[in-house]
Amino acid sequence: MERLIDKSGKVWHACTLIAGIFMAISAAIIILNIVLRRFFNLPIYGSTEMVQYLGLAISSFAVVQNEWGDGNITMALFVDMIRSRKARYLLNAVELLIEAVIFTVIDWLLFRDVLTKFSGGNLTSDLKFPKWIPSLVIAAGFILLTAVLVIKAVIYLGAVKTGKEIDFNAIGRIE
Repeated sequence: MERLIDKSGKVWHACTLIAGIFMAISAAIIILNIVLRRFFNLPIYGSTEMVQYLGLAISSFAVVQNEWGDGNITMALFVDMIRSRKARYLLNAVELLIEAVIFTVIDWLLFRDVLTKFSGGNLTSDLKFPKWIPSLVIAAGFILLTAVLVIKAVIYLGAVKTGKEIDFNAIGRIE
């Protein structure tokens, strides 16, 4: 179980690093576009579209680490009222598995959208970039999110068995 936690945490952390790289590229495009447009009257053609699609990639990869570290706002009123750690973990595991089933349906719909756009040959407006690629990035982000939900559920179920405390913010970090 510890190996699963460690390896998963490193993969999700790598996704965050990828999102960070995309964010730096996005910021560089914005700054370069402003400088070139303002001082040389040479804006970067399609820069708005580039930043939009980079934003999709940033969101798709960053949401994975966010879920892994319990970064979402939750209403844990009922879960916090349960005194037994094992019962809380069991409830968390059931909740995560239900979410994973829902996200699996969303994953399928997103992947079907990728196939539709791929077969249709749709292109973006400015850059004439194939629309299936941004759709694939979104689908990949949701698939990774579903994987996080399933792995966290497995970890919670393992903790029900062992009774160990789990802190997803303190595990799986790349030092």
